Amino acid sequence: MTEDELQDELARLRKRTERERRARQEAEQLAEHGIRELYERQRELALFNTITDAANGATSIREAIQVTLNEICAYTAWPVGHAYFVGTSRTSSFRPKSGIWTIRNASLTFAK
Repeated sequence: MTEDELQDELARLRKRTERERRARQEAEQLAEHGIRELYERQRELALFNTITDAANGATSIREAIQVTLNEICAYTAWPVGHAYFVGTSRTSSFRPKSGIWTIRNASLTFAK
């Protein structure tokens, strides 16, 4: 092989190597994204399962809402959560005094 042929072959191999490296990086990014999505779906399913179990095992609606609020705040990493009930008043669609709170993952129930 001549020097020019060797240089051409080397350039072709470099292009091929670069193309394969980019394809591998894209495949790794897709796989990482898929794994992240799968992890998030598993977390969501665990949240829904816990809430469903709490609703099925609760002795009152307040108990079910308290567990649901605790779990949602833990899932979202919110330090404070408060449950509102839908009101029947024409001036406001929410009744702010449900008495169901979550603060720093410690459940507090305030008297109405």
